[in-house]
Amino acid sequence: MTPAAWVVCADGPRAARWERVWLCLGQTPRRAARLEDLASGRGVALVDVSALRPHAGPALAALRARRPGLHAVACAGAEAPPELSSGALAAGALDFFRESDEDESLAARLKSHLKRLFPRVAPPGSAAAGRLRLDLGAREVRARRGRAWKLVDGLTAREFELLAA
Repeated sequence: MTPAAWVVCADGPRAARWERVWLCLGQTPRRAARLEDLASGRGVALVDVSALRPHAGPALAALRARRPGLHAVACAGAEAPPELSSGALAAGALDFFRESDEDESLAARLKSHLKRLFPRVAPPGSAAAGRLRLDLGAREVRARRGRAWKLVDGLTAREFELLAA
């Protein structure tokens, strides 16, 4: 089962900003205005601190207690004070994203969290077929060998394109 992708933000333009991070990974997130609107299940939510008022720490801790399969990444604009990021991280947020950071950088960080949290699920931006996994962005192929995925070396560009198709 693929983990759910969420954006929690009441502000439309800012929510669109956080959706772009998910879109960099080829995923279309569900949108919620409040933490209470999140459905149960497994997944990751990019949670804008505007949805965590008045206190980010207790709100994230309550979310983790209510929905243990749902992980949060706190997000904020450049104007957010430093204690906001430390409070969110202390309450269990996986990471803290700033609005001023590049989409690709944030997407790479999010992808690494997804790989760590959901190792049996093919990561976003990849394709999986049986004993092969393709990372379309990095143009890498990994083959299942026992319990591990080993990098396949020596593929030509044409061979990779055939596997991707």
